[in-house]
Amino acid sequence: MLVLEKIHEDTAMIVDTETDTFFTVKTEEIKHASLGDVLVHRDGAYSVDKEATEKRRKAIASLEEKIWGQR
Repeated sequence: MLVLEKIHEDTAMIVDTETDTFFTVKTEEIKHASLGDVLVHRDGAYSVDKEATEKRRKAIASLEEKIWGQR
C-alpha cells in the first residue's frame, strides 16, 4: 500500500507500507491527494484510492478509540 506521508514545497514523500520504504516524487504527480491518502500508481501518475483511504482511516480511528477510549 502506498500512503502519502509528507509534502514539502514541490516534493511529496510516499511510504510503501508493504516494504516499509520511503520515496519522493514531484507533487505534480499526486494531484488532489491529502496526507494519509492511499495512492495507486497508474500511467505515470498517482491517484487517490478513495475506498482504501476510507478503510484505512476507519481502522486508525478504531485503534485510537481502543487506545484512548471514546472521545
